[in-house]
Amino acid sequence: MKTPRWNRDIATRLLADHASSGLSLKAFAQQRKLPLKRLEYWRYELREKRPSPLALLPVRVRNGAASKATAVTIVLRGARELRVDAGFDEATLLRVVSLLEGA
Repeated sequence: MKTPRWNRDIATRLLADHASSGLSLKAFAQQRKLPLKRLEYWRYELREKRPSPLALLPVRVRNGAASKATAVTIVLRGARELRVDAGFDEATLLRVVSLLEGA
């Protein structure tokens, strides 16, 4: 049996459900008995066409001692990593990340 055509609203709702599920896209598709390729297509189709504004987000220090933290590793798009030592300048970091993400 063919799966009915999806429109933007259906795809948006399903991708929002996926985002809140904590599952991989493949596992989510299997759980809901949805075609993985269709989810991948709509995820690509609905993504932001322009880079979203960058912002620093709050983080939780796992060892519980922020004063002991010496560096932070930021994972960028494409699994690139940026290591930032303690005492970094926030404005400079935002410029660097913006340049890297724009590439």
